[in-house]
Amino acid sequence: MKKFAFTLEKVLSFHEQELDVKKQELSVLQASLKSLDKEIQRLKLELIKSSQEMSRSMTTGLAASDIVVYQTYFRSLEQKIKLLTQQRSEMMKKVEEKKDSVIQTNQDISGLEKLREKQFQVYQASCRKQQELEIEEFVSKGIQVS
Repeated sequence: MKKFAFTLEKVLSFHEQELDVKKQELSVLQASLKSLDKEIQRLKLELIKSSQEMSRSMTTGLAASDIVVYQTYFRSLEQKIKLLTQQRSEMMKKVEEKKDSVIQTNQDISGLEKLREKQFQVYQASCRKQQELEIEEFVSKGIQVS
């Protein structure tokens, strides 16, 4: 009997390669998201530190021009934080879409693997039947010789 060959092996292989690529892309997106989170946190801490610094300076006396400089700097930090937060939201959407894509590809692979298993079971049953026929033929020939 010939060796088992899954008819959709190339399709399964393609989906497995596609899954690997999607997982790598997801990993890159998640790393970018983590980087954005760190940058947002860094800017928020900078804003807090600068605000505390301005408060300390105000107790000892601070010129109006210096207050304007601080406020301008605060607005600049807030704008950067807002922009990065928007980018983070967009990145989160991309991550979720990529996760959904990975899940779908996993489901496709799972379906193909189940189909392969069913085809293999049919192949095994066919092999057993063929072996039984060969044994019966051998036994019947042995009986005729006697």
